[in-house]
Amino acid sequence: MHQLLQLRQTGSVTEYRLQFETFMYHLLALDPGLNTKFFVTQFLLGLKPELRAAVRIQEPSSITRAAVLARIQEEELETTRPRVRPVPTGRPPPPAPAVVPRQQAAPRAAGDDFGRERQLRDYRRANGLCFRCGDKYTREHQCKQPVQLLTIQMGDFGEMLSDEAVRALELLDEPEAPPQCCMISAHALSGTEASATIRLPVTVGDKVMLLLLDSGSSHSFINANFAQSIGAHTLAIPPVPVKVANGQCIPCDSLVPQLEWHCQGSVFHTDLRVLDLGAYDGVLGMDWLASFSPMSCDW
Repeated sequence: MHQLLQLRQTGSVTEYRLQFETFMYHLLALDPGLNTKFFVTQFLLGLKPELRAAVRIQEPSSITRAAVLARIQEEELETTRPRVRPVPTGRPPPPAPAVVPRQQAAPRAAGDDFGRERQLRDYRRANGLCFRCGDKYTREHQCKQPVQLLTIQMGDFGEMLSDEAVRALELLDEPEAPPQCCMISAHALSGTEASATIRLPVTVGDKVMLLLLDSGSSHSFINANFAQSIGAHTLAIPPVPVKVANGQCIPCDSLVPQLEWHCQGSVFHTDLRVLDLGAYDGVLGMDWLASFSPMSCDW
């Protein structure tokens, strides 16, 4: 809860949303009764000041709508902010970037935050009408009235969709990025030991857990059998392929959030992805090592 309350946007809206939703899902796993309005309010408080006011005035009812509105405002600021570029001397201009055809987006399921606007737009397109104002569309057509940010204004032919509403629908129609692939070393699965293998006997409650410290694994994992034996709470996540060094891929679709474990008098809380491991109860990968960077080690 403290991390969520202290979270502030420092990069892009997309990066901030990913960080926010990570903490939000952890809290919901502990208390599913938390109110959506609380998360929306906290999301708005963490936005950059130049984005917060424009999003708050729209009174978003969900994190999805708040994030879309914030991205629109972010893009608007990017286009209006003056950019000073140095003029190269004695060098030819760089070649123009190749135009990449836009990937066709798969239709989204009904029920998103802009469902009403989407239905209105698609109906007008199917009937040869201007999807912004609803008038009969011709090449010479121009919408009669100006519009404002995501407000509803009525024209001669019904509701008018603003440029920002149309842009929001385009953002929602964009294909989602595929889940990030994880990596795990082959000896972490097989249980083979190298000469410099680092194994940590730790405790979880009243049970001993054997952890492998493995820089060859991108993420940290917990053996599915061990997670079941300690009655760990698991959280369903979008399926992610875990690639082994030998080319094999293993699906992973659950996670143990913030597992508490003890080692030499220190207490740790770690997110562990559930996987069928070999001889080890868990693997501490590069995500765990990076969280304690920089390190000073005397090997």
